[in-house]
Amino acid sequence: MQRLSFRFPRRSIGLAALALAMVFVASSCGVVSSIILGPPRVIHEGQFKISCGGPVRSAPDDPIVDPGQPGVSHNHEFYGNRSTSAFSTFASMVAGQTECADHSGGDRGDTAGYWHPSLLVNGVRQAASQADFYYDTQSAKQGPIHPFPAGLKMIAGDHMAMQPQGTDVIYWGCGNGSSTSKVETPPQCHSGDDGLAVHIIFPDCWNGTSIDSPDHMSHMAYSVQGDDGVYRCPSSHPVPVPRLTMRMGWDNFSPNPSTLSLSSGSITGMHADYWNTWQQPRLDQLVDKCINESRQCSHDDVNALPYPG
Repeated sequence: MQRLSFRFPRRSIGLAALALAMVFVASSCGVVSSIILGPPRVIHEGQFKISCGGPVRSAPDDPIVDPGQPGVSHNHEFYGNRSTSAFSTFASMVAGQTECADHSGGDRGDTAGYWHPSLLVNGVRQAASQADFYYDTQSAKQGPIHPFPAGLKMIAGDHMAMQPQGTDVIYWGCGNGSSTSKVETPPQCHSGDDGLAVHIIFPDCWNGTSIDSPDHMSHMAYSVQGDDGVYRCPSSHPVPVPRLTMRMGWDNFSPNPSTLSLSSGSITGMHADYWNTWQQPRLDQLVDKCINESRQCSHDDVNALPYPG
């Protein structure tokens, strides 16, 4: 697969530099530690990618929105961590097995949980063939970039949306190299295309104090591009973190777009959930060695990094 390339709508923002600052990070275990934002520097196109195959589970559970309540959510497709359920805890997820360990292009350290509503064709579930998770920066972003804190939960997209949400959050296509690669709603794919694909882009700025919020969104924000082309975090969410993009692909799949919906409702309401239950030393290492060193790490590059510990 080709490397992702994003172009976001250009927005202006003041050029307030991030000075040396201390912020407090609440971990999932309630232990408070500190991080240093450090002297600002621009990070150019740092990236690593994790591939985790198709869904490991499909169920009407949601351990972020409806924890401890199996069967009350709309149906979700779960990727990565094989243990994810309505009863999952941070400890159980970190101890869980991951599909990413056994899949080509994956990594055994990625025990995180990823999920989205099921795609339906005329009301019938259609499982994705492949899920890829890109951790990166934009073309240029004010850094340094900090790893997601352990236990961070977040949601991207609006399940209630009745209009397209914009390609800076959700976009669809027919696979790399096809004639339709980045549009707001599912296109009509054709024979010869790779198949239908969707990208869901998570916010990349953190408030530095909360690993969750009542709406599972307001502790996070999207960076904004300045007149100089550099993306910066707003003062309300000053900690730059990786931009996570979930890409799900349905190989050799070209349904009529009018037949598509989601288990949550309208196809325009695509969204996704993420729970950072990585083996944290491995995530820290990949952010440091790939993103902050402005390297576009291939799977071979990732494998070449000695596993921490």
